[in-house]
Amino acid sequence: MKIIGKNSILYWLRIPFLIYSAGFILMSIWIFILIGTYSITDKTNQFISKSYLENSDIESVKFHYPLLKMTLSTEDSFEGIGIAFLGLLSICFILYMAIQIVNQLSKDNIFVGNAVKYLKILGYGTLVFGVLQLVFDITVTPKKYDFTSPFFLTLTGTVLLLIKEIFVKGKSIQEENDLTI
Repeated sequence: MKIIGKNSILYWLRIPFLIYSAGFILMSIWIFILIGTYSITDKTNQFISKSYLENSDIESVKFHYPLLKMTLSTEDSFEGIGIAFLGLLSICFILYMAIQIVNQLSKDNIFVGNAVKYLKILGYGTLVFGVLQLVFDITVTPKKYDFTSPFFLTLTGTVLLLIKEIFVKGKSIQEENDLTI
């Protein structure tokens, strides 16, 4: 069985992936609304709760997903909520762009302009999210910041841009091959 193209594994797996990704993005919009509500009002409700971390005096805030037992839990501070917001936003962006790329690959459109365009947007987007997280973390807490998440986002963005260049080269080879015939 083929991996990419029509009637391939990717062609049939794109539907469950689309459903999962769309559901995650829609539920994340709910969490974004809760984060905005909590940031403005600083009040809890049935979807926003506060608690202390075990054996610590650090207060955390939990944002509850609708219809699920899942929560987004973060430190109850500007930095914690901001990093959680940026992280969730970057995951939603990556999933949306992955949906676009999977749709192109499942149609056997590997070396066409749209697949290359979506890889380019995804690469630059992950680079931007990595830099934004680093700048936010350094700005808010200049003495205590973490390079882990921004490093992986920028590394992923760089690798995706390298893959995009491979696709551009493959696209030009395919165009030359099509003209030769």
